[in-house]
Amino acid sequence: FLHLKNERLIETNSENHTSEESDESAILLDDIIDQQQAKRALTIAIAGRHNILLTGPPGTGKTQLAEYFAVQLDKPLLIKPASEILNMYIGETEKNIAAMFKEATETDSVLFLDEADSMLRDRSYAQRSWEITQVNELLQRIERWKGIFICATNLFSAIDPAALRRFTFKLEFRPLSIEQRLLMLSNEAKFELDALTEA
Repeated sequence: FLHLKNERLIETNSENHTSEESDESAILLDDIIDQQQAKRALTIAIAGRHNILLTGPPGTGKTQLAEYFAVQLDKPLLIKPASEILNMYIGETEKNIAAMFKEATETDSVLFLDEADSMLRDRSYAQRSWEITQVNELLQRIERWKGIFICATNLFSAIDPAALRRFTFKLEFRPLSIEQRLLMLSNEAKFELDALTEA
């Protein structure tokens, strides 16, 4: 399941689609059943070059949604795992952060940072000054970035509060229900059968 909510993350009850808060701008993407509605949801998410945070367990579709955004925007998707940016030498991580945004600018890409909790960890738990410096550098880059910036994390609770404020939309992914898995299997099987028939 995935819930789109402006400014903050809220949980959704999949049975009655209610939550502790209500917001007219909130969209339940598991309610989206056709292409027109999907495009409308995408338009809301990216209007005004909003930054987007995707959170949820591994394998729930965070990277696939980032890929979908890029396709709909007709832009390349620049994927950067945090492990590729982090460096053991002081100052090198900050250089890699700057290079990441420079590359995204030069290629006019949608920038997707995976494992974002590794780089946006709550600074109140930092034990060394360079840990704070790295978060500060990334926050400043996000603030100045004019494109679409998407982050993915499995640990929403570990993200620095100031970082959360940089994301207009927080999208929570949940594992598919049994019914949804069966429907997906049915759809995939039909697609494969149609492809074989056409061949």
